[in-house]
Amino acid sequence: MSEDYSAAADWAERDMTLPQHSTSARRGRAAADVGRDLVEEAGYRLGRVGDADDGHVKR
Repeated sequence: MSEDYSAAADWAERDMTLPQHSTSARRGRAAADVGRDLVEEAGYRLGRVGDADDGHVKR
């Protein structure tokens, strides 16, 4: 089953109202950086496509 989440992603990036004075709400590059840090802290590093079958390499 294939799902298209593009509309939801677009809404979240552009139209969703973020909480005022939030210390954790992020969009765009800032959100990607926080997500990458969390993944790496969990023991994974995000690799380039081709590094592993799923694109992620376990440390």
